[in-house]
Amino acid sequence: MSAVSPAADAGVAASAADGSGDRPSDVARDGRDAAPSDVARDGRDAAPSDVARDAEAAASDAGRADAGGADAAPSGDGPADEAGAPSATPAALCLAACSDDAQCATGLVCRALPGIAGSWASVCVPPYFRSVGDSCRDARGRLDDGLCAAGLCADLGAVGLCSASCAAGNACPPGAACATFGDGRALCLASCSTRAPCTRDPLLACQPGTGAGPLGFSISPPAPMITFCAPRSCASQAECAPAGTCKPKGAVAHCVAN
Repeated sequence: MSAVSPAADAGVAASAADGSGDRPSDVARDGRDAAPSDVARDGRDAAPSDVARDAEAAASDAGRADAGGADAAPSGDGPADEAGAPSATPAALCLAACSDDAQCATGLVCRALPGIAGSWASVCVPPYFRSVGDSCRDARGRLDDGLCAAGLCADLGAVGLCSASCAAGNACPPGAACATFGDGRALCLASCSTRAPCTRDPLLACQPGTGAGPLGFSISPPAPMITFCAPRSCASQAECAPAGTCKPKGAVAHCVAN
């Protein structure tokens, strides 16, 4: 699809009016090539805004081709910048709804993303968004918020923990609950289950929401029969070695990364 901006037409018209531009037949007769600026003015290059609109329309068409749909606003969900990182400008997108990966097209996975008005939506997306409870340290060992669907990589466990803030009553995605930690943080934690057994990180374990200490937590609303993937409680250094340390000493302690 090509597009011509009004400014391009105006430039060509002005050139013809003042005699500064050659007619096509003149160019053919004297063998002169048009200058690069003329190429830009004659409208043969599409404006960047037109290219962006075409790409957005194509993505929207692909989403409508799947069954169902949902409004979702992934963190950092504007168009990607030149380096490929999401921009800070939020944007609402219509995406195909799903309940598991099998309902998504080839190359897409089902993930819970922050939706509009504080809700969450399970939608089909490329496999770059990690769910609450997934690890999120990058290859250099740094916490990377950009790896997480909700844009928050919490400093928990040996390899970080994708989470979402649930302060001020913000909702957590399905399969997670709001945990208020002893250190004051309010974060979404994934509940333990056969599908999510919390065995990937040596410093995390399935913990009840009744713990004390800085990394102990309470769940709101209370869920006494459910455990959550959270920092492992410890009584000795051996329980956290070699990836972590049992802290604080002489109190209710948990494993923290070295």
